[in-house]
Amino acid sequence: METRGGYYDASGALKDMVQNHLFQILSIMAMERPEEFSPRGLHDAQLDVFRCLRPADETSIESTLVLGQYEGYRGEPLVKPDSQTETYGALRLFIDNERWKGTPFYIRTGKKTGKREIELAVIFRRPYPDVEPNILIIKIQPTEGVYLQFNIKRPGDSEDIIPAKMDFCQNCSLIHQLNTPEAYERLITACMAGERSWFSQWDQIELSWNYISHLKKLHAGKQLPVYPYKPGTHGPAEANRMLEQYGHSWL
Repeated sequence: METRGGYYDASGALKDMVQNHLFQILSIMAMERPEEFSPRGLHDAQLDVFRCLRPADETSIESTLVLGQYEGYRGEPLVKPDSQTETYGALRLFIDNERWKGTPFYIRTGKKTGKREIELAVIFRRPYPDVEPNILIIKIQPTEGVYLQFNIKRPGDSEDIIPAKMDFCQNCSLIHQLNTPEAYERLITACMAGERSWFSQWDQIELSWNYISHLKKLHAGKQLPVYPYKPGTHGPAEANRMLEQYGHSWL
């Protein structure tokens, strides 16, 4: 938490990470092809995703949201000793449009979860029940790259299907490290150049804030717990159970 305890305790994981950063990633991943490749076209395509987010209600909130707080958080500087602020959030979302109808989207973020990375994983539908799904992982931080796992026939006379893996890292080599700008370098450059596609518009922000605020209100209204978890773990076990009841799991 370092010196951000006062700020973080007033916001929490949902407002600090999900509403802005992770929802932006979600909208870029799930959007339809923009009508035109321009800032307005990109923003309109992203906005359509937010408009199609299925709203949670009192009957679905427990299968939509799990909140956690790492043990020792209340002892951090500037944090209230009885704080119920979440340092972890896991969400199960649906986008009710023609392309994504019935497809679950899982999002999670947390403090002190053992590793600091941002990844987007696309798990494709299994072609057959006894064959593992193909997986595409887009790595954002700390490494930038793409990981692909796909099924192939085992070489030789066997009819077995086995996974093959390809892993590309954009900024692992020295030359790419030197040529890969930091996140804020990109934003400052885009700001100076007037490139608005790097920035959210108010209508996107309003919809995402309303969605997160509604989730938090439902969670508080049903007096659902903020589950404790140990630092260095992947978060509370309840986040795993939220997926397991549907036959899914975190990667």
